[in-house]
Amino acid sequence: MKIRLGFLMSFCLIIIGFFLPLVATVPAAANAQTPEEWPMNFALVRNGNCKEICIQWISAEGKITADTPQRFKKLLRSLKGRKLPVVFQSRGGDVDAALSVGRMIRAAGLETAVGRTQLNDCPMLVPRCAQKIVRDGWSEGEVRAGGAYCFSACPLALAGGKVRAAAANAYIGIHQITNGPNRPATGRRNLDAISTKADPALKRMLSIYLDEMSVNSEDVFAMMGLATPEGLYYVQSAEALKSGVVTKIFSDADEPGYVVRGTGFKTSTPPLVDSDSLLDFRRPDDMCRIINQAYVNTRKTAIYRETVNFVEPDGLRLLAEGLVTASGAFERWGSQSKWARATAPYAVEAYARFTSCTYVDSGKGPHFRAYWHNQHPSQTANADVWLSPDLQRLSKVLRHFPNDDIRYPSKTLLATMDYDATRAVAPSDEDLAQ
Repeated sequence: MKIRLGFLMSFCLIIIGFFLPLVATVPAAANAQTPEEWPMNFALVRNGNCKEICIQWISAEGKITADTPQRFKKLLRSLKGRKLPVVFQSRGGDVDAALSVGRMIRAAGLETAVGRTQLNDCPMLVPRCAQKIVRDGWSEGEVRAGGAYCFSACPLALAGGKVRAAAANAYIGIHQITNGPNRPATGRRNLDAISTKADPALKRMLSIYLDEMSVNSEDVFAMMGLATPEGLYYVQSAEALKSGVVTKIFSDADEPGYVVRGTGFKTSTPPLVDSDSLLDFRRPDDMCRIINQAYVNTRKTAIYRETVNFVEPDGLRLLAEGLVTASGAFERWGSQSKWARATAPYAVEAYARFTSCTYVDSGKGPHFRAYWHNQHPSQTANADVWLSPDLQRLSKVLRHFPNDDIRYPSKTLLATMDYDATRAVAPSDEDLAQ
């Protein structure tokens, strides 16, 4: 399945007619190693015809070594200010080097993701084979989320992205903060040489860095403490979002795929329109495509909270609340105190939820008026729709139902979307209806 990467400024549609130089070296000694053990190298990869529209990213795979920052710095110089997402797959390695790469990513304004790059015509067992990495141009391939991993020191480099994303079925692994001589015979990891002896100085260094990257260091340290001395703790999606290890999560059905304009990963549907059209609100067809895609994106978002209220003369009256979390979907109606398990909302991508769209210049964010449709049961309503600032998801929808629709005592419903992971947490057992 082709992959769709969707980050603001980084994961963007780029029309390009020239090549950028690329440093993508794999030492000869690496031939005797498995791909996971190769020193990390960087490759510019694209998928598509760049005379029209193509997808581009920086592939970063392999073991983080002391010379990784120098290689990455050389690549950044070749980009000459162009912003491409950095897609990591790595088992970790040198801590100091990972911190250096993370800081360079942040300084360059790039975004990051966990993903595995598959180059065209590489063997199945070596999907990112060295012979297909173009040294002074663009390699051709795809990037995939399923089974991608970022372990040990890799999440530290990943943290450099102001936006950092992973799929729900990718693996992020961290372990105890320990340091000491590398002992391969005992199977101990080499996080800048790891042992079972705690290292307060390393913890302080990581705390400063994580806080600098807007990652909650205390949350990360707590998860590290859950790992055994010789094992990894696999960070769950909700934990990753709450701590800031990542800021975006794909649903299991999505992959981090094609690069399009917008914060967060898009779903597997094609990009809406080019960047110029996104700003041209005079084109009704484009507007409805934007709104309908935002609806699909919302319904495919792994974690969010939706609140639906009746709008009445004396204010709002709660009708229902819905939660979509990493551990399932939940709902409760206004008269209920406990949550019940529910089926996650789904989007019918071939069905036009909104038609007859017009842009409203209200000065309060992207605001549209449209005609809302519900297929099951059959309903229609006039609607005011507000989108997120990047136009990628719904912010709120105000629906005005016809007077002859007897299903609601109040004819106006306001649905508000909240994508804050701290507010979209699965209810406790005590709060669940039995």
